[in-house]
Amino acid sequence: MDLSDLRPPRGAKHGKKRIGRGQGSGTGKTAGRGHKGAKSRSGFKRKRGFEGGQMPLKRRVPKRGFHNPFSIEYAVVNLDAIDPTLAAISGVLSEYIPQLAYGKFADPAAAIEEMRQKLRDVGFEDAMASLQADVDAWAETHDVP
Repeated sequence: MDLSDLRPPRGAKHGKKRIGRGQGSGTGKTAGRGHKGAKSRSGFKRKRGFEGGQMPLKRRVPKRGFHNPFSIEYAVVNLDAIDPTLAAISGVLSEYIPQLAYGKFADPAAAIEEMRQKLRDVGFEDAMASLQADVDAWAETHDVP
């Protein structure tokens, strides 16, 4: 076997379609363009957004704004409205969590223990034992130092 023996498989290659070469060719007379209509004419260019006479999408939709039918509206509930203890817990967490996340503490283990102690002082266990809620989304309102 040699490079000169390599051939594509039979039927893999097709000849160029010869258009307008008589009725016997199958693409004679109208040359595959059909009868009448803009597409059969020479020089035809399809206009961007044209939908064959149907009102185009660009003109069907309203000009200003859009109402998303799938948007979800959430009921906003602040933690301090449920229990004042939760507001204190939220304050402690917003003080420590961002700084832990960004590696601001020299000794993270000590910072976590300090945070746990503050949460115990505020009454975290008692508040969490009495609270049961299904939460769909959280809003971040704290600034990262």
